[in-house]
Amino acid sequence: MKIIHVYDGHERVFPGEGSVPSCVYQIAKHVAKKGHEVVVIERRWEGLDYEEEIDGIRFKRIDIRIGSNNPWKEVPYREFKKLTDLCV
Repeated sequence: MKIIHVYDGHERVFPGEGSVPSCVYQIAKHVAKKGHEVVVIERRWEGLDYEEEIDGIRFKRIDIRIGSNNPWKEVPYREFKKLTDLCV
């Protein structure tokens, strides 16, 4: 099965980055271990690659050209469009 998690929070999806992103990461990791194809779409913070694979999870990150590039600042939701195009 192909599974996409879209995370539009104020930090990256990774253990220790906050309760919600840690949960998203752990769920994605567990499901990937079961043999499913898992993609997490999230904001690309400064210093992160656009694409990366960690623990069987494919990460696709998009630039948000407005607002702050620092975690915990406003995330402009209108920039998260056509997300499924990123997973092709």
